[in-house]
Amino acid sequence: MINKSKKFKDNFKFHNYFNKYKIGEGSDRIVYEYDTNKVIKYAKNKRGIIQNINEYKMSIKQKGKNRKIIPLIYYIDKNNKYLIMEKVNCFDKINIDKNECKEFKFFYEKILEIKHLTYIKPLNYKEAFLFLKKYNIEYILTDDLMWGDFLKLQNWGINSKNEFVHLDGGTFSKPSLVKYK
Repeated sequence: MINKSKKFKDNFKFHNYFNKYKIGEGSDRIVYEYDTNKVIKYAKNKRGIIQNINEYKMSIKQKGKNRKIIPLIYYIDKNNKYLIMEKVNCFDKINIDKNECKEFKFFYEKILEIKHLTYIKPLNYKEAFLFLKKYNIEYILTDDLMWGDFLKLQNWGINSKNEFVHLDGGTFSKPSLVKYK
């Protein structure tokens, strides 16, 4: 039996309208093209809502910084169900060879090296902090940083200013379902 609640109808209308603009999907969110410069990240479940919240918090954290680590967020709805953010050309989607982007190649290889050393000894926060400070993104280095997601090449891209940015702001804050249980 189809759920005829207002919530279901609103979700159905949203997906029905935007489905033709769908450009990606993960386990918790769907990404739609909003226009040539923006995307919508729509939460499919409670974890997606938490990721939207975390991404929005990261955007606030990086305000006033010279270097942004995640794309610009223009809007988040009052229920945190979707957010509208800057569209970024993803490395794996447009086939950008990371070797052509020397700054990113150096950054990415150094981060891999720092993380690889943590398998041998504990993370040298001072070394990581000083390296990230060169890029004005030292503020991302917290205990909540999810290294696995941070290091996935598919989570990186180039924004309209030709800066490399991370596409998944949820990476910088471990999700907590406590509030949503």
